[in-house]
Amino acid sequence: MKKLLDQYRRKQILNILKNTSPKKFESIAEKKLFIAVSRSLKISPAYRDITKNKIQGFPIKTLKDFTERIPILTKSEYFEKYSLDQLLGKHKEKMKYAMSSSGYSGNFGYGFSSEKAFRKSRMGVDATFDYLFDISNRKTFLINCAPMGVHVETSLPLAETSVRSDMVIALLKKISPEYDQTIIGGDPYFLKKLVEEADDAGIDWEKLQVSLITAQDYLPESLRTYLYNRLGINPESPGNRGIFATMGMTELGLNVFHESKFTVAIRRTLLKDDDLRELLCPSVGRSVPCIFHYYPFRTYIESIRRESSSELIFSVVDPENILPIIRYSTGDSGEVISYTRLANLLSDRYPGLIPDLKLPIGFLFGRTNNRYMHKGAIIRFEDIKEGLFANQEVASCITGLIKVDMSADSVSVLVHLKKGIRKNDVLAKKLMIAVQEKISTELEVETVCYDEFPAGLELSYEKKLGS
Repeated sequence: MKKLLDQYRRKQILNILKNTSPKKFESIAEKKLFIAVSRSLKISPAYRDITKNKIQGFPIKTLKDFTERIPILTKSEYFEKYSLDQLLGKHKEKMKYAMSSSGYSGNFGYGFSSEKAFRKSRMGVDATFDYLFDISNRKTFLINCAPMGVHVETSLPLAETSVRSDMVIALLKKISPEYDQTIIGGDPYFLKKLVEEADDAGIDWEKLQVSLITAQDYLPESLRTYLYNRLGINPESPGNRGIFATMGMTELGLNVFHESKFTVAIRRTLLKDDDLRELLCPSVGRSVPCIFHYYPFRTYIESIRRESSSELIFSVVDPENILPIIRYSTGDSGEVISYTRLANLLSDRYPGLIPDLKLPIGFLFGRTNNRYMHKGAIIRFEDIKEGLFANQEVASCITGLIKVDMSADSVSVLVHLKKGIRKNDVLAKKLMIAVQEKISTELEVETVCYDEFPAGLELSYEKKLGS
């Protein structure tokens, strides 16, 4: 009975997301935003201290008030300065789960959740799985390969292996044949390693109906194509299978953004249609950003201009949230676009790409600090990554880890080879040609054997790959 009730609730959620007016979602989000500010001031001594010279006793009632009077927070300003008591205030007693970020930026952020909020997240996660993979009608096994400590709250049968590819392969052999489909989630570069090793172990991806969910790091579209080919998925007609990226953050939640078959199709169309790319994301140059749905009634997102890029700013408005996160900078570059504007831009030439979920869209360009200026040209870390996997033969020889060295005269990219792959000039030349097509300045590419990569850039898949 509970299983049927959960299926009914998921169906209700998806019907609401597909049939509610985008304007209504926007209106709900704004109201919840103002309530979230008021709630944060009541519960958190830290937030009262942060805003003491900004709000001055006057309530926030309009978006103009919000953007002019609410300061933007950073990880270092927020979590390093204030204690747990100051951050959570009276909600400290509600804390059931705590998590730290990966520390990739050099500073740790934290996420805190109550028992009620954690249980509530299960329905949202399962509704997303139902939307992407039809779990109500297909017996599904989920393997979570996220780093240690990252738990996925779901009603699905679940194995949590962290970054142990041998464990995943054993599960695929023993348990996956008993299910209609298996979903594997993890870092995109770990999933690349896993798929290659599982191929060597004789895993039949099509027979097991395996799909992938990527998280933790940026997914280059060329890497998705490489994984499509390895898994035997036709990108033009994937059927019930797919490879979808998600994006979450410790401080905000684990499923802030997710792709769909519509957003993947839009992104792949941008690779071929320069005019559409110029319409949707003119500031991104040759890159194709990740394109995500997000839920404005859970997370309100702004895009603000800072120097040569747009930065995403997040406010958590879910009333179950116990940690005030208002106008929080995560260091991610991107833009947001309303559902209505996206639909209008696609309606003439690509009506079939208009998403069925009436949610706003986020474009993620990458990290704000993963870009370099050289002789007047912007070199984006994500452009380089896009080139790495463009040649499928070359992609099978590398891990995805790179290091960019720059001088006044040159740009050099060190590319990490997989174990057992010998350094050779032919491979480096193929990589240079592929990467050069994605950026607007000359560069040198050098391949580095697995055990000889620069010290301090260990490859554990427990955190984002360094640059």
